Amino acid sequence: MTEIHLRLTASPAQLVAAGQHLSQRRFGLSQRLALAALLIGGGLLFGGGISILFGTPWLAALVISLYASLGTILAGILAFRLNQRRFLTAFSVSDLRARPVGLTLSPEGLTVEPRSLAWASVTATSRWQAATLLHFGTADALVIPDADLPPGLTPETLAAQIAAWKSA
Repeated sequence: MTEIHLRLTASPAQLVAAGQHLSQRRFGLSQRLALAALLIGGGLLFGGGISILFGTPWLAALVISLYASLGTILAGILAFRLNQRRFLTAFSVSDLRARPVGLTLSPEGLTVEPRSLAWASVTATSRWQAATLLHFGTADALVIPDADLPPGLTPETLAAQIAAWKSA
């Protein structure tokens, strides 16, 4: 097979869902829940330990534990925001996003000029829901919905063809 022509019609909802999928690959739901439990448990243990060391009554120990838990939750939110910045940095260096886009504005409308990326820019392919993802780094991918594949071309055949082109 020499060329595959596609007209991608991924919906905005599908693109947003794919972006969320990519961002959660690095830090999934179970990892976030485990971190929250660890932060709250650590805050309670810290507050309880401090209160035992100083011999404070149980009500004061509870208040200290709650404040310590609140502090650890705020630290977790800060850590999440810092991780989000790293994700955005990884997204911005993707070959798909880093290359300039040619644009022509005219009385008839606007024309986006085609651009070409070498197969070396594609770091991986994967299946997600009813689509194939072409990854351009850890945080960016092109969504190819199965419904947009030409007749007779399966997602498996597409992945095999891309692997062959990448290895050539």
